[in-house]
Amino acid sequence: MSRPLLGFFTFRCERKLLAQKGPSLAKSFLSHALSRAQYCLSSFVFWVGINMAQATIRRASQPPKAVNAIKSVLGRSNTLLNTDATIVLACGKQPNLDYPGGRDHIIKYAEKHLKKFQFFVAEKVFKSLGNTGIDLLTLEASLLDFCDCILIVLESESTYAELGAFAIDEKLAKNMLVINDSDFEACQSFISLGPLAKIDKISRFGPVIYTDLKTILRAVPELKHRLSKIEKKNRKRFPLKDFGEFQEAQAKIRILFLLDMITFFQPLKYKEIIGLLKTYYGNHSFDIHLDLHVLHALGLITMIKEYYMRPTDNQKFFFAYYGLNEISVRSDVVNHYHKYSTERVSILKDRLGELPWLNR
Repeated sequence: MSRPLLGFFTFRCERKLLAQKGPSLAKSFLSHALSRAQYCLSSFVFWVGINMAQATIRRASQPPKAVNAIKSVLGRSNTLLNTDATIVLACGKQPNLDYPGGRDHIIKYAEKHLKKFQFFVAEKVFKSLGNTGIDLLTLEASLLDFCDCILIVLESESTYAELGAFAIDEKLAKNMLVINDSDFEACQSFISLGPLAKIDKISRFGPVIYTDLKTILRAVPELKHRLSKIEKKNRKRFPLKDFGEFQEAQAKIRILFLLDMITFFQPLKYKEIIGLLKTYYGNHSFDIHLDLHVLHALGLITMIKEYYMRPTDNQKFFFAYYGLNEISVRSDVVNHYHKYSTERVSILKDRLGELPWLNR
C-alpha cells in the first residue's frame, strides 16, 4: 500500500474510533489529568512541609528532636535522682587562701574524698548575686531549702551568730551538723547550754563534734559517719512531669534538674533555659536566678559570655532518665550546633574540645 493511501486509511480509522469512544477517552484523559494534578499538588505540599520543617529546625536554638525526647521521658515520670546528689551548706569563717580555716580544709578534702556530697558556701552565692540588697544571713536561710545538711564549723564570731539564728528554727536545727573546738567541750557558756544543747538533743547529725580545729581533718572519720545518715544508697524516683510537680519539688531537686538541662544543651543562655521550662511545663512564669547562683557557688556551672556551661572536669548527670539515651541526645545537640550555631561550636571547642563527642 502506498504511503498516501496508508495515511488516509489510518486517519479514517482514528476518526471512526474517536466517534465511537470519544466520551470515554475524554473521561479517561480528564481522570488522568486530575490524578497528575493531585500528585503534583501533594508533591508540592510535601516539599513545602519539608522546607518549613527544616526552617523551623534552623531557627530553633536547641534541636526539637532532643527537646521532645526529654519531654517524653518527663511525661512518663521516668526521672530518678542519682546517689551522688547530696548537698551540704558549709558555714565557717570568711574564706582565706593565705590562712585557710577549718571549713576550707574540709571542703578541699571533700572535693577529692567525699565525692558523693556536694559542698558549697553561702559567700559564693552572695558574691554571685551582687548588689541585690539581700543580707548574708537572710540569704543563708533561703539557701537551706537547697541542701540536705547544714555544716557549721564554730571558728569565728560570724559562725556563732549563724548558729544562734539557725538553731531557733526547729526544722533547721534538726539538719545541723556542728564542729566545735575541743577547748570549749566542758565550757558552761550560753552557747553550750543553749543552741549547742538543742542541737545535741534534736539534730539527726548530733551530737556536736569536738576536735582541735587546727587539725580538723582528724575529725573527718566522724564527719563521714554522720553524713552517712543522708548518703543515698539507691536512686529515688522524683516525678517532674507537669508544672505542679516541678513547683512543689524541693529546691534541691529543681536546681539539679536545671543542671542536667544545662548539661544536655550547653552552651545555654538564660532565656533558653526558660524556653525549655516553658516547653516542658507550659507558659508559666519562672524565676531561676537564685537557682543558677547556687549552682555557680557549688562549682557545678560556669559562664562564658552569656552562656551557661558545665566545668570541663564535671559533666555527669544527677538524674537518670529511663528510656532516654543521654549520649544520643547530647550528640543530636552538638550536631545541631555544628550546622546552625558557629558561636556555640567555637565555645565548645575552646572549653570542651577534649571530650569524645566533640572530636568530629
